[in-house]
Amino acid sequence: MPKAPTHPRATSDQATTLLDQAIAHVLAHGYSDQSLRSMATSLGTSHRMLSYYFGDVDGFWEAVVEHLRNTDQHRRAGMAQGQVFTVPPIEEVWQHFTSPSYLPVFQLMLEIYVKALRDRQRFGDFLAHAVDGWIGRVAQSLQTQHGLSKAKARTRARLELAIVRGLLLDLLTTGDKVGTTQAIKHYAQLIQQPRQETTP
Repeated sequence: MPKAPTHPRATSDQATTLLDQAIAHVLAHGYSDQSLRSMATSLGTSHRMLSYYFGDVDGFWEAVVEHLRNTDQHRRAGMAQGQVFTVPPIEEVWQHFTSPSYLPVFQLMLEIYVKALRDRQRFGDFLAHAVDGWIGRVAQSLQTQHGLSKAKARTRARLELAIVRGLLLDLLTTGDKVGTTQAIKHYAQLIQQPRQETTP
């Protein structure tokens, strides 16, 4: 399970509103390790207010990352049901991921991902769930719906994660919506009827 924000007030309604505003700000202007004071100015609030809700600058960015990840998990809820492994659902998921409203969120996640890799101690919880959290849900669905063993289900889920994220990175880099969509459709066709196997 995701780790709760370290500061006890970080989940209040007003704190959530500040986090939504912070995410909107970094979506528009990019992510950087700004001080709590400069972020307060950007959000039209006070340094004292952010300190009250989040403690310090690390607590603030930890809460931003946690809020962003939880929001992203809600958007991907349909993928967690395992229905992504047939052609229509995965195409619908791809449509959502490549929409103008979501693609900037994925770009922001990539920016945070890179910074997290450079500062694992600070963003260890983010990294722990960026891969394993996603793989676990999809692998469980593969075991249940397609009879794959636990090991093979996790391998397939890891492959799916790599393909979807790789094609999203391809799209952000090249802007080739047609080519990346064709690739995801081809992948969907390949996995439409996975080979059944007996679970040991």
